[in-house]
Amino acid sequence: MYSKRVQSILKKKNIKPGCMVEVRTDQETIRGVLMPRPMFGDSSILIIKIENGYNIGVKSFKSIKRLSCKSRRKSMSVKQKLKSPKITIISTGGTVLSRVDYTTGGVVPITKPEELLAEVPELVDIASIRIVNLLSKFSENITPKDWQLIAKEIYKQIPKSDGIVVLHGTDTLSYTSAALSFMLQDLPVPVILTGAQRSSDRPSTDAVMNIICSVKAATLDISGVYVCMHATMSDDYCYLHNAARVRKCHTSRRDAFKSDRPLAKISLNSVEFLETLPKRKSVKPKLCSDLDTKIQVVYVHPGAELKIDKDSHALVLIGTGLGHVPESWIQKLKRYKKPIVITSQCVHGRINLNVYSTGRLLQSIGVHGHLIDALPETMIVKTMWALGQGDINLIYKNIAGEIA
Repeated sequence: MYSKRVQSILKKKNIKPGCMVEVRTDQETIRGVLMPRPMFGDSSILIIKIENGYNIGVKSFKSIKRLSCKSRRKSMSVKQKLKSPKITIISTGGTVLSRVDYTTGGVVPITKPEELLAEVPELVDIASIRIVNLLSKFSENITPKDWQLIAKEIYKQIPKSDGIVVLHGTDTLSYTSAALSFMLQDLPVPVILTGAQRSSDRPSTDAVMNIICSVKAATLDISGVYVCMHATMSDDYCYLHNAARVRKCHTSRRDAFKSDRPLAKISLNSVEFLETLPKRKSVKPKLCSDLDTKIQVVYVHPGAELKIDKDSHALVLIGTGLGHVPESWIQKLKRYKKPIVITSQCVHGRINLNVYSTGRLLQSIGVHGHLIDALPETMIVKTMWALGQGDINLIYKNIAGEIA
């Protein structure tokens, strides 16, 4: 709530959050939407959302004038095409399936197909949409239990759907996509994960194109789990990635998600396959969602000391180069009588424990991972999954194309 002085001024001018206003200061004139005051901060500062989508604070102002106050946007009346492919959208949170309610200033989830079609009308010509709001979490709060919940919901929705799109926050999307790749096997339809780097109220949002391209991908004659995100900084096309070989490589760019070999280019008007992908098939999918999350992840760095949690069920070492740790760690690792998996901090290339003496020492004490080429995030998830299936040697099996 704004300060009593600011509230008094706004009341006299009949101005409420959500109104378009003109604010004059000694230096400039600012036009934008008046936003509610955040919970924290100076209550005398006006928060204005300007034309480029950013919020600014105005401390001292000479005058404020109401320009207009629009009512909440109503959902457009759209009849979905009955013969269109039936696509189920499962929302887990993040900014991608949300809109800004300027009467409150808050970001609210889209819960009805007609609301989504109002925001993304292009979907009418692509598919018939159903929405399942499963979770509402920032992706940094997603847990392995949530992976299991998402996998079970996908498994439940498959008989009702021609394809499934999972909307997810971007920070940990690659962990979830890898987990789903292992948990959901023999899929008859495509499962596409997507998200957004820029919130939906910003002119540079990538949410709309990512959703359109992901829904289009979910209608294709393919099966398996994939990630679909912007390929470039422009709105020209998205890449379809193997869900177990993709990672977020930039904090804010729209083309943050990279893999070594994108599988397809999907634009608003076309699809170009870059690799041969498995086709849809009439089979019953397998749900293999058991996990053992009691693992300890150790990141190797110069000067690091190895402190092993004796209650852990496995160690995952994120080593240097070909898969190395300090030689001083070897004796401690030898005394650990549970599975040890090594992966590399490097993005490209495979583990090779035959090249240097440290690698051969690790092999001699039974460390797993030799000749595996997989991302470290994927190996963390796969170790949990393999332990949950009761067989650590499953890390050597190429389940979903995670091993090049």
